[in-house]
Amino acid sequence: MTKQERINVIYKMNQKLAWARSVLTIVMMFCVFGIQRFEADSGWYIVGVASSLLLISVVISYESRFVKSLTREHEAKQIITRQYVYDFAVLPLLIFIYLLTGRLGVIWVVPVLVIGAMIGFFRIQRKLEDRLTREDPEHPIRRDIKLSNVKD
Repeated sequence: MTKQERINVIYKMNQKLAWARSVLTIVMMFCVFGIQRFEADSGWYIVGVASSLLLISVVISYESRFVKSLTREHEAKQIITRQYVYDFAVLPLLIFIYLLTGRLGVIWVVPVLVIGAMIGFFRIQRKLEDRLTREDPEHPIRRDIKLSNVKD
């Protein structure tokens, strides 16, 4: 499969999964805000966050398996797995940062920690994309998966 064909297939798959990611993220955000707002009665909100994270991990796992099926290189498959693991790891990290800083009452720490986490995340993703390009030059990186690059 050529790089262009892979871009087309991955883009279409991303479009199909976008609704699931969006709905689950909105539910999770609602539950996280509920945990912070109603500290004493936050049991159901905690269940909501845990359920949302579980379902998001299922969507990410499905997407990861699909993208890995497009390459034959073993090392490239491992790099793709790491990319999706880091994608998922950011969510609990941001939830933890948000809830912890809300409990401590230090509002200025939130932007600093979130910006630091995002910079670190993007640096890691960039290094993984560079390694993926070296391992399988025909496999598209995430920056390639956009509407302007899709050609039917």
